[in-house]
Amino acid sequence: MKSIICLIILLMSTAVAVAEEISSSQVRKYAKQLKALIHSESKASLGEFIKEIGEIDHPKVVILLPPAATQVPSRKNYRAACKLIAKLENDASIDALIKILRKKRRVDFREQNLILNAFGRRRDDKTLAAILKSLASPIGHVQTSAVRALRRRKQAEPIPVLIDLLDKQWEQRDRTFFEVYVALAELTGQTFDSAEDWRNFWETVKANFDPRKVGKKKGAKTVVRPKPSPTDRNVAFFNSEIFSRSVVFVIDVSGSMAMYDGEDENYSRLTRAQEQLVAALKKMPRGALFNVVAFSHTVKAWQDRMQPVTKAAITKAIKYVNSFKPLETTHTDEAMKRAFKDPRVDTVVLLSDGAPVKSKVRDTKRLMNKIIKWIQDANSSRQVRVDTFGFEGQGQWPSRYSGLSPPPPTRDQVRLFIKFLKKLSKDTGGRYQRINT
Repeated sequence: MKSIICLIILLMSTAVAVAEEISSSQVRKYAKQLKALIHSESKASLGEFIKEIGEIDHPKVVILLPPAATQVPSRKNYRAACKLIAKLENDASIDALIKILRKKRRVDFREQNLILNAFGRRRDDKTLAAILKSLASPIGHVQTSAVRALRRRKQAEPIPVLIDLLDKQWEQRDRTFFEVYVALAELTGQTFDSAEDWRNFWETVKANFDPRKVGKKKGAKTVVRPKPSPTDRNVAFFNSEIFSRSVVFVIDVSGSMAMYDGEDENYSRLTRAQEQLVAALKKMPRGALFNVVAFSHTVKAWQDRMQPVTKAAITKAIKYVNSFKPLETTHTDEAMKRAFKDPRVDTVVLLSDGAPVKSKVRDTKRLMNKIIKWIQDANSSRQVRVDTFGFEGQGQWPSRYSGLSPPPPTRDQVRLFIKFLKKLSKDTGGRYQRINT
């Protein structure tokens, strides 16, 4: 909290000279009010505050919008702040927000994400230049937001810059690489196997090219994915490449994971998940960050924070994964909150085989909606990608569980659960992957 107020005071003191219709006492009043609202964590009151200050269009006031919309996570307030920034007409107000983007210290990346998201709704050259400069940010989250902003603007000028960035990130195949690839595919209507192919294409069309006239191909999927690299170094989970170097794997170890699909009752769902996760961990490149969260009726993370990939770390993590035992119910809500706890995570890989369960919430559909709403709010300014993996079969209990286990889920229950996983992935720009049964 103290750092937020220090930032506000710093930005107010360095703001450019503007008209005098807003007095210093009024600005201090707004800053004090914001501090109290953040402390109270009242989303509704913060929403009213955002609406009030967003209509003022003054540089010493608009700088309060980013903390007001991000310090207490709320998708509704986040979107409201973005829309207000997108409509600002005072150049001095825009300059004040650009200064926040340029700050390297004492600035929450979530505030920079919001500004970039809002700039993605504008068309002026000043905000375009600010977005392009943010592509060089050392913070991956900010890079991602800058790419998404350019994708939203649908302008031709950034395309060669994005091609160069794709070329630079091609071997990394990280979150930035993925976002740039998707942005270029949407802006150009093309998918290529190399940055050079995109560069050659651009040289032939750049004179009269307008991304706004690019339409989706008939029958095309919503999310474009790069083709697998021929080097066999891809980090994959159930044959789906994970485009991240800052990832948390969230694995369901509830009792139903003891069930099996197919003919071998000793080849449980949990065994399959363990094998796939171990294989993925072995492919994690040096310099990447990772963690593993196992959940049933309790949630346990391998480490308190994501750890850098080393030979020793991977060995210890694999030992942890191999210790998983199926037990009890499915507290998906607590598991996702644990995954989001680390501010550095940019991708969550969630595997589960059943609907969330909590003793205090008997209505399964209500609990699912509650989890979706929480992630929408928590992720509004973070833009963490959630890839979901689900067992779609009803499953069978091994003979040793005969008479001791509940009946398998009905087809309707499975469909409801899969709908939940698909919604989670779609909301975050991730992908749902069906696990073959």
